[in-house]
Amino acid sequence: MSKTTSVFLEEHCRIDRESWRTGSGQARRSSVGLQTVRDWVLRFNAVGPSGLVDGKAPGQTPKLNEAQREALAQIVESGPVPATHGAVRWRLIDLVQWVWDEFGISIATQTMRRELRAMGYRKSSARPRHHGQARDAIPAFKKNFPAALAEIEAMPVSIVPVVGNGGNALPDIEPPPCSRPALAHGGAWRHVRQQQLQPGLYRIGSRNLEACGGADRPAMKWRPRLPEAVPAWATWRWLAVVLIATGASMVFGKANAGDFYLRAGLGLDHPAETTFTDRDCSSTSPAALYGCDGGGDGAPYRSLGDFGSATAVEVGLGYAAAALRLEALVEYRPRFAFEGRANFLEPGRRQSVKVDLSSLSGMLAAFVDLPGLGLPNPSPFAPFVGAGVGAVRTRIGETRMTFPRTTTVVPGARRIDFAWMATAGVAVALGERTTLDLAWRYTNLGMVHTGRGEGRVVWHDGSREPLLLDLASTRARLRSHGLRLSLRYAF
Repeated sequence: MSKTTSVFLEEHCRIDRESWRTGSGQARRSSVGLQTVRDWVLRFNAVGPSGLVDGKAPGQTPKLNEAQREALAQIVESGPVPATHGAVRWRLIDLVQWVWDEFGISIATQTMRRELRAMGYRKSSARPRHHGQARDAIPAFKKNFPAALAEIEAMPVSIVPVVGNGGNALPDIEPPPCSRPALAHGGAWRHVRQQQLQPGLYRIGSRNLEACGGADRPAMKWRPRLPEAVPAWATWRWLAVVLIATGASMVFGKANAGDFYLRAGLGLDHPAETTFTDRDCSSTSPAALYGCDGGGDGAPYRSLGDFGSATAVEVGLGYAAAALRLEALVEYRPRFAFEGRANFLEPGRRQSVKVDLSSLSGMLAAFVDLPGLGLPNPSPFAPFVGAGVGAVRTRIGETRMTFPRTTTVVPGARRIDFAWMATAGVAVALGERTTLDLAWRYTNLGMVHTGRGEGRVVWHDGSREPLLLDLASTRARLRSHGLRLSLRYAF
């Protein structure tokens, strides 16, 4: 309502009381509807004549309150977690989905854009970067570029022909001695730089220094052969082979008739509580699965659970001499089934984690039969203790992390690591050559690593195409307690 209308009403306030009370007379005088006159009366009675001036409309109530805006700002600042949010960077549609999952509020992307701009955020696009790019490669190249350029300019230059005609009719041209063929087509000529041959370098081809004029004439420099890094699993593999070979040589070198035995048995392992975490929570290329932030339970992001119970089959070949037994032991665990929970969301929400694993281990073990040391043993049960070291090969399948709307699939992997065990039990003689062993065993199977590479996020309702993620590997330590029942046969 305008100020002109207010003046009009003040001029017409001298109306009869009955007409104003009903409003019909004033409505006829003002050429407005009866409801409008009633609204004027209520506003006039509330604040006086100033209430008859039209004010600003309150508009629609904001969908997000202050607490929800603070939570939105916090999640924008911390960034998405690929495993649960299905994104490696925030988009408007991802934040709209997050608001729906967290607060049950449906808003449009345009509304989300206005909210973010009101909070001081702007859309930014990062410069594209290849996933295999080394972080310090560009600064190191720029730092050493002037010196490398000066070294290249100081090198002598020679012109050599190309070997091979690339399928053309031109004949092959024999390159001059002591030159390196350029790899091109069509018999063209290329500039090739020569350097003095240094120790530790190698050359491809049959030419030697004598053919190039001996050591007095500078020869070309070929790229040095750099030693390849030996993976950790290869080190443990060869260590296990050496240990087993050493034990076998001791067994076969000193054994007499009846000293060998063959042992076979079954076992039941119960692994300890296991936690999967990132190997490097700050990794961005490939992306860390969990990240360095804290979860809904206050602990760092991780998956916590256990592998349940697992059966084990073992076979051993050993040699017994007095109180000491040396044995080459092989154990196979066909299936560990991990079931646990992640902590990306609040504790009461769905975030289950499942993965299957198998292991094959080989160890060199030593056992000490306590009665053989001269200790009294009136019962038929002969106690023994033992320990062993070796290597284990673990295979872990795809990890499935199930959330309310999505399932994140992490690739599996294989790994060889160091393993060891400690055991204690009793033996019962069933015959002259047959013995029954019952033992408790603690086994440490080293670290289990998930695969590095292509993971994916799948939406349950199929509303979006699966999102592919370049994920870094995660790890967990695998330890177990168990029982072993086995039968020894001496021959």
